[in-house]
Amino acid sequence: MKANWACDYVKIGDVTVVYVDLSASLANESHAHDLLDMNEQERAKRFDSFPARGRFILCRAALRVYLSEMMGILNSDLSFTMERNEKPKALVRGHEVPWNFNVSHTAGHGLLAFAPRGRIGVDIELRNERYGTNDELHKVLSDHERELLMHTKPQDRADLFVKFWTLKEAFIKAIGEGFRADTTAFTIPDSIMTGEDDHAVVRFTSLSEATWELHSLHDNRFVAAFAHELD
Repeated sequence: MKANWACDYVKIGDVTVVYVDLSASLANESHAHDLLDMNEQERAKRFDSFPARGRFILCRAALRVYLSEMMGILNSDLSFTMERNEKPKALVRGHEVPWNFNVSHTAGHGLLAFAPRGRIGVDIELRNERYGTNDELHKVLSDHERELLMHTKPQDRADLFVKFWTLKEAFIKAIGEGFRADTTAFTIPDSIMTGEDDHAVVRFTSLSEATWELHSLHDNRFVAAFAHELD
């Protein structure tokens, strides 16, 4: 079983990140659709737009392929349920799988992140000239982060804002809170945001007692990051 539209992207420690090509392809989408179970195929029909349906089909099928290979099981043994935050949970013949995973996608690109232990969250966003209004900044960034952004050259602010956001969203997805979490309540380390380093080990005690590793992923096509629980 293969997913020609997906490939290994990077492996860092215990975390494996997979890239999913979401560019329009009837052949890939048809193949991917055949890998889904009946419930997933019915869910795909309910999407309002063809692009959204395609993203779901290609990402879910790639997720099936990689989980099946990692655990040495048949695709037909896999099923998925949704947690309260709409985070998918995988089951093997009714039992929750031991691997942790997360999915993110944007126009044309998707990422899957896998870890054998510890919660994992991933986010991917397109590079964009627009970085948000002042109101939006106050809703998602801490005071220190807004100050750092405002002291950045105007031409660099868009990418810096998206870098902030991917790291924050990866973390709130990993802890299972999603957009219910107050992203102004924690601050991304300066070392990542200034480019001094691409990762950091942190504790955001306002939202989690665990220790986390944050990684910013570099790509000319998009901005992405993952957050992985270490303990």
